[in-house]
Amino acid sequence: ARRPRCNRSILDASSSMPALRRLQSEVVLADERFIAALFDIEDLLPHVKHVVVYGASEAVQSVTRFNVLSASEFVELPR
Repeated sequence: ARRPRCNRSILDASSSMPALRRLQSEVVLADERFIAALFDIEDLLPHVKHVVVYGASEAVQSVTRFNVLSASEFVELPR
């Protein structure tokens, strides 16, 4: 599998919804504490396909359409 293209966007407390939509990135890098909020708005982010979670000891398990990876899983993807 090929590594997804990444614009290295980071969802943090200063991020705003319009900016996240405008970016059109397929990959979102997010700290574990923001994952629940990101999953709550997933229907507003149709372009996002992959979520890389930082700070998670294990991959986050949730019902979501996103391909969710821990940071260590993301780093291990073939280039």
